[in-house]
Amino acid sequence: MKKEKFYLKCTGRLLLIITILTGVVLRTWACLRAFGIWWKGDEAEYVNMAWLMVHGYGWPSLDLRSPFYPIFLTIPIKMAYLFGLHGESVMLTCRLFNMLFSIILLFAVYAFAKKMYSEKVAKIATLLMSFSAPIIEWTPRVMTEIPSISFLMLSLMMASYSIEKKSLPLMILSGLTLGCAYLVRFNFAIFLIPFLLYLLIHKEGCLSCGLTLGFLLTLIIGGFLDYSVWGTFLHAPIRFFEVNVIAKCEHTDLDVFYYVRNITWYITPVGVILGIFCFKKSKATIFMLGLISCYLLMISFTPNYDLRYGLAIVPFALILMADGLLQFRYFIEKISEHFSLVKSKSLKMLEKLLPHLMLALTICLSLVQVFNATYAFNVDATKAALYLNEQSDVVGVITIDYACKMGEYIYLQKNVPIYEYTTQDISVLQTFCEKANYVIVINEWYLQIRPDAREVVKSFGFAEIQRYNDVYVLKKS
Repeated sequence: MKKEKFYLKCTGRLLLIITILTGVVLRTWACLRAFGIWWKGDEAEYVNMAWLMVHGYGWPSLDLRSPFYPIFLTIPIKMAYLFGLHGESVMLTCRLFNMLFSIILLFAVYAFAKKMYSEKVAKIATLLMSFSAPIIEWTPRVMTEIPSISFLMLSLMMASYSIEKKSLPLMILSGLTLGCAYLVRFNFAIFLIPFLLYLLIHKEGCLSCGLTLGFLLTLIIGGFLDYSVWGTFLHAPIRFFEVNVIAKCEHTDLDVFYYVRNITWYITPVGVILGIFCFKKSKATIFMLGLISCYLLMISFTPNYDLRYGLAIVPFALILMADGLLQFRYFIEKISEHFSLVKSKSLKMLEKLLPHLMLALTICLSLVQVFNATYAFNVDATKAALYLNEQSDVVGVITIDYACKMGEYIYLQKNVPIYEYTTQDISVLQTFCEKANYVIVINEWYLQIRPDAREVVKSFGFAEIQRYNDVYVLKKS
């Protein structure tokens, strides 16, 4: 009997290791697939901020973002620089570095689910996380979604262990880690509310003070980081609140159920069905639902709607789904017993196979999403930047359209000013032409409909020297 238990334990651990390794392989594949592709302005901007810090090019005016995450990104950039990597390879290094957060997330989900539910739920949740399409798709994108979720789950994991051991230092560390999640993405501060409510309901007043203390310490650290960069304590979160909540950079009506309606993207349609079976009276389940509800309500008050903002609910939803899968199995057994069904071999086999088939179907649907994921290419603009990187006489670069579309310093990699021409004011273009000796025309359409702008560029002696389809490079003679 002992040998049998030992065998089952070893087999379970082996399957868990294989599951995590498969998740790592899928995430590595996603990073290699994305490679140096520019995806969105935010991604280029984060890496660009880190690049500026590494090479001392100054500091960008993105004052509604904390320097905390870009400081992390200086590590892969320095490593790339150490090994003589340039251009697109720098982006690949950053993607692989971001993947580390995604791998940490797997372990954090396992440990947290094990403490809140059981080892069976933890293993199923880890399996689902390993194959989760939204997480895999966003792993290579050098943005704040995956790192912030990883810090959040690490905080929850530490908190669950702290509650069990009544450890105040561990709860302070949990608060610090939650503070790190906040510094990466400011709206993650909302998770402090359900955290504290859970602790207070369970009469853990001392631990709730420890959580708050840890969070406040990180808040102070972030405030001094802002002060060192912009000269104002807590400058970035204040600006974030002004732009996204008060000013509303985009006018969008409040829609609490935007992310709920798209829940099938996060956990697949089968996942939604299995998730229904987890709705039983359980402290853990109520806490999970509280975390999800609190976050969904909070992000519904911001003007920007994007499915990536809902990625934070994925770990919780998958843990609930894992519990739902076990409850689904028990449900089938109870139905079978209740109606006194004939216990034929085929029926017994169906009882055992059906939950596994549901799990397999969920994984298959996730893999379909993974392999169908698309990345927006802007190869032509980045090729133009890489071309200028090879030129030795660059003193200034004008971009006709936003510089983030060519990856800014990520691909240019020169300590020269970049002048973004994105206005209708011709005098601004004239001033830029006086200072720069190269132009990258990212948006060819603009010069086609503005002959006055085209004449200004021509009058300063700029002529085309290189073309990449619709993107071309001009040089001052």
